Amino acid sequence: MAGEPNISRKVVLENGEKYVECLLKPEAAFIEEARSDWLKALEFFYSRVLLQGRSDEMSFGVISVVNKLLKDTFRELGRVATPMDLMDPLRPKLEENIGKGDDERRKVGKRRDIDLVLDSLVFLAEEVQGDWNIVNYSIRMIKSGLTDCVCRRLTDGIKGVGPKTSMLFLRDLYLHFEEELRGSMLSVRDYEYLQPVDTWVRKVAQMLGMVEHPEGEVKRGKWDWEIRSAIVREFGDKSPLFNAGAWFTGYVMLGGRRQYT
Repeated sequence: MAGEPNISRKVVLENGEKYVECLLKPEAAFIEEARSDWLKALEFFYSRVLLQGRSDEMSFGVISVVNKLLKDTFRELGRVATPMDLMDPLRPKLEENIGKGDDERRKVGKRRDIDLVLDSLVFLAEEVQGDWNIVNYSIRMIKSGLTDCVCRRLTDGIKGVGPKTSMLFLRDLYLHFEEELRGSMLSVRDYEYLQPVDTWVRKVAQMLGMVEHPEGEVKRGKWDWEIRSAIVREFGDKSPLFNAGAWFTGYVMLGGRRQYT
């Protein structure tokens, strides 16, 4: 298409490395600490799954408010607080700061964000158990070849977490701990569940001729699975990096956002 930059598979993989360098490396120390701190692990989880279908500015505003309220409530209760201990004191604070606002008080986000936060605490208590650490839990599931299972548990068990944001969380975990996870003999199916697909990934995959635009009444969900399969088929254990690079390519090169160049 006229005016669009020249994009190749090599460029997309290089942009995957840029994604790691610009967006993941700055949080590397935090994610290491999250392995032994369930609250920080939950903060990392929110940093991905609260990236909903809205402007980046609004999503980041919700993430900032949620994590501040979470930490404040935890501090008030003390270091021995469990996920379920947070539920009752956290709920009114979330309702006060998140959702539809009025002229007197400006709020961020929507009711579904509150549901997501509260459901995630129940998920930690009932599904993760033990150390309540959603990062360690997800890494164990990926290592065991149960990436599809953990993805479905997250989407089925936490209201507001969909396939795209669940896979985003899992993909970035994989990229953070690639050396540890790559030797886990992951299957094609595992890698397919590390492929969040959005507008940019669709566009880049189509521009590279990896998939054709569906004709007729093909549902987007089915087309997204064709994109996931095509990426994994071609790039194997590098498919999560390619996926991140496809998003980065679209967001920066096609979307005109130059802050990472």
